[in-house]
Amino acid sequence: MKNLKNKIALTLLVAAITSSFAFTPFKNGKVIMIISIEVQNFSEWKKTFDGGAPIRQKAGIKVVSICSAFDNENKITIIEEAENAQSADNFLSMLRSKQKSGDISKLEVKVLDKVE
Repeated sequence: MKNLKNKIALTLLVAAITSSFAFTPFKNGKVIMIISIEVQNFSEWKKTFDGGAPIRQKAGIKVVSICSAFDNENKITIIEEAENAQSADNFLSMLRSKQKSGDISKLEVKVLDKVE
């Protein structure tokens, strides 16, 4: 029983330390997200994406650029700026849930500290 309590305490400690680092502010505050996805139909996706502008605005997410692959317009890269790491994490959680529901595929995300 004592061994189990020690394991639980250690697990909780590791979780607390990990979560405290997860939301450590980036050095310069703002966060750049480079999101690559593949969609079924660019035109339909773009309509839905544009409709999400109020959600992004409320979340503190600014769209910097939307690009499609030269050889396949359904392979999209979106560059966005978040006010802080917490905003980026919340937004990316929502995006990952869309991937799980099948709305998007091949989600690849890079989160970077904005230097300039």
